Amino acid sequence: MEPKYKISEDSQIVVTKSVGLSGTMKLYSIFKEELHSRYQTRFLEPVSNYADRLLYNKEYEVLKDFRWELLVEASYGGIFNALFNLGYETGLGVVVDMKALPITQATIEISEYASVNPYQLHSAGSMVIAATNGVKLADCLNQVGVDASVVGYMTKDKARIVRAHEGERFLVPVRQDELTKLIDEKEVKKEYPKTLVIKAFQEK
Repeated sequence: MEPKYKISEDSQIVVTKSVGLSGTMKLYSIFKEELHSRYQTRFLEPVSNYADRLLYNKEYEVLKDFRWELLVEASYGGIFNALFNLGYETGLGVVVDMKALPITQATIEISEYASVNPYQLHSAGSMVIAATNGVKLADCLNQVGVDASVVGYMTKDKARIVRAHEGERFLVPVRQDELTKLIDEKEVKKEYPKTLVIKAFQEK
């Protein structure tokens, strides 16, 4: 089957902001009392401000003046689902360095408390962008206050891989967001639509 989008095989992968922001907010609202008995207020306080980071206005302002290949707005299924779809929609492989994926310590701790995988946790606010000049794109985003970094690259091989210290794991479609371990699927979809936003670069 022909891929829906054709992009450069030597594209780098840029991820903005942090993994699991929207999901962490939801977990915090569920376990707020328990979390405050476990962690200091100053550690948890930034989570309530994650809502300010869920919009993509600054990213799109930078992207309108920059050449890029394809973007995926991370959402249902988390960053792993977004990365998988980046590869699937282009018919290319994905190689990602687990250590390079941006994630806050609060998301790590709260996810551990809730026994969920933060990389498959709803991740609105984070964008995955394929670009041949990913390092420059990340620099431009950082200059306007959007945390961004190169986390991997595309390959001709169709394998979608995350490399970690303990070995490799293959990315597959995330059928259910980690929030569904705690909340009914219908409620998750109502609050967080499952529609995946994918956009390709278009010449002006």
